[in-house]
Amino acid sequence: MTSSGTPSDQADGGARLKSGRWLMERFPFFAFLVAFCVWGLLIAIGTTELFRIPNWGVTFHASERPNEIVASRIWVGGEADIAGIAPGDRFVALIRSRDNKRLDITPSVLMKYRAEAKTYAEWEQVLSDKAELWSFQREDLWLVKADGTKILMSANRLVGFNDLPLRYFLMATLSLAILAVSAGILAFAPPATGSMLAAIAGMFLSGILLYQALISSIRFAVPPLLLDMLYFLGAFGAVIYTFTVTAMIWHTPRPLARTPFATLWLLTATFVFVSNHFSLVTFPFNPFIFPMLAANAVGLLLLGMQIVRARNDPVDRATVSWFTLSLLAGGLPYLFLVLMPRAFNLAPLIPVEGGVILLLLTWGGFVFGTLRYRLFSIQAVWFTTMLWLSLVGIFAVADVLLIVLFGLGNIQAFTIAAVLTSWMLFPLKGLFLDHLWRRNLVQSDEVALQFVDMVGSMDEPEEMDGRFLRFVQSLFKTESAEIHGAVAENDVRIQDRGLSLRYPAITREGSVILRGRTNGHRLFTPNDAKVLRLLYKMARRMYEQRQHQDARRLDDRNRIARDLHDHLGARLLNLLFAAPEDSPIRSATSSAIDALKESIMVLEDSEVLDLETCLKLIWSEQEKRLSAGGFSFLCETSFNLSRIVDSRTFVNLKNILEELVSNAIKYGDRGKPVLCSASILKDGTLCIRVENHVDDIAGAFPSGGRGMHNMKSRAGEIGALIRVFGEEEPGELFAVELELPLTN
Repeated sequence: MTSSGTPSDQADGGARLKSGRWLMERFPFFAFLVAFCVWGLLIAIGTTELFRIPNWGVTFHASERPNEIVASRIWVGGEADIAGIAPGDRFVALIRSRDNKRLDITPSVLMKYRAEAKTYAEWEQVLSDKAELWSFQREDLWLVKADGTKILMSANRLVGFNDLPLRYFLMATLSLAILAVSAGILAFAPPATGSMLAAIAGMFLSGILLYQALISSIRFAVPPLLLDMLYFLGAFGAVIYTFTVTAMIWHTPRPLARTPFATLWLLTATFVFVSNHFSLVTFPFNPFIFPMLAANAVGLLLLGMQIVRARNDPVDRATVSWFTLSLLAGGLPYLFLVLMPRAFNLAPLIPVEGGVILLLLTWGGFVFGTLRYRLFSIQAVWFTTMLWLSLVGIFAVADVLLIVLFGLGNIQAFTIAAVLTSWMLFPLKGLFLDHLWRRNLVQSDEVALQFVDMVGSMDEPEEMDGRFLRFVQSLFKTESAEIHGAVAENDVRIQDRGLSLRYPAITREGSVILRGRTNGHRLFTPNDAKVLRLLYKMARRMYEQRQHQDARRLDDRNRIARDLHDHLGARLLNLLFAAPEDSPIRSATSSAIDALKESIMVLEDSEVLDLETCLKLIWSEQEKRLSAGGFSFLCETSFNLSRIVDSRTFVNLKNILEELVSNAIKYGDRGKPVLCSASILKDGTLCIRVENHVDDIAGAFPSGGRGMHNMKSRAGEIGALIRVFGEEEPGELFAVELELPLTN
């Protein structure tokens, strides 16, 4: 955090800096969310427009002759049956009864799949002919046979549920089932690229199925708005589904490279769709099918690379095996039987229903392989997904009962739109199911024990805020945390409609805001706030207890220091004044008083000293000791010791160096000097090294005595580290190095 600006300004600035990367990393999630809303809107629009189509009770197919169509099926009791139309009758024109305007029949008036158009220009002609036909069929008109006979057809009879074919209900049911499974994967799977891509692929596969359902119910003309919606469902759904499955191959079992392939690939798919929609690029072969054919070729190449990479790992090999089986069962047959013929403007080799089944097989195998081998326990996932589907089924039955209540045969468009738009409430249903299942419920008793264990190793009370923040971040898997020093809160509370959770800071002013539950994939719940409130109270109580204990300990140390100063210090001072000037008693008493002062300084820990002055004092005293013992002393310092230390650090450092000098006098070689070097490392650590050579009469290794144990204990008290270098053999170099972290 920078030092300028308010905390909120700094947080906003950091968010702006990360927004580009944040959006790129979460593009699949936003694509799913947008597609989910669009699908619900298209379902409402499509069904509303579907029930505006006039129903004559007849279907047509193209004739071998140009500019005519042939009646292929007649519904008993329909307008065509009453008017006497029979299968095989040929029709060449329409005449509007109101003004006798004539519209000659062309093959493009029949309902066409998007891929049946060979060029952009042909599809534009189809759209134009369909719009003109719709303006005719919305009024009463005459059907003109090839022999000139005219048959009056009324526009009053509209399509109802009873007029829809069984294929419509089958495809619509499959579409909603795939939609529910995709939402279940998104709700129950842990955050992972594979599960996200599987959910996106299922979403757009449900769009393809819905497209098949709606197109199967269209008899002759079609509202322009419904035609545009069908184009969107068929084209965009197919393109995104194809490219998403290819992205799944890239990421399973592991990404082939660190490139954000899924995001770039989905952006490429969006560009392909826009290019086809606005005729920006003319692709080879069929312009609407060739991009998907190329994407499938890329997917096969990536699958081959994944097979080679996964050959030595049993789990990865099993994952790729499921992908390969899925392609062999559904992907490759669909590629050769449907996609390739259409790319060359030929009819598919199997019916449309067969192609849909192959797509379902491919997606189902990919989903199962991804969930089973790379993410988590598939039993728990599928159980919760089935529970989700059961709940969705309950809502679906309620919707159907509502439709029946309002009249199954002659239902109003608004009622249909309202019922089917209820599928947009998936997020609300998901939250209800999550609350019912409680799969993310954090147990307060378990985390409380973990928190006590974590706080038990705390050295200083001031560490509480940092330790507490790290604990709750790991507990809720939060994406980020912000500290607002100017905004204080008195309690734990959920904010931003569940997107963030705020709690008061413990050792400082202000409050802490946690954002992104489970890395942004879930909202904070009241149970989360309850658990955090319990942990916060525990942390607050522990902090206050530690402060109270430290205060009591400081009082005890000050009392001991006062007693030493007032009682022992006074008696030593009396002894000093009573002893003769040059007597050994006076010298020993003076030394005892100096030692007592140092002990009092350690107990009070209140005096701040300059490190450079302290080291000069220590080395001057030790140089006198070494000289008296027959040793020479060399000290090198190559830095400016512009640091401060407390009195406890000074006293412990002095005692450690005194012990080192004592060991050198006791075990060292007087023929060689005692060397000392002091330096400050880049990270601010003070490094002191004392070295000498072991004498022949050393007798014992210096680190084996009590002195080395005492030095290490003193070093641990001030946060320093002591390391020993050298050998115990006579004549070998022996060195001790001390590292002490410093603050400015």
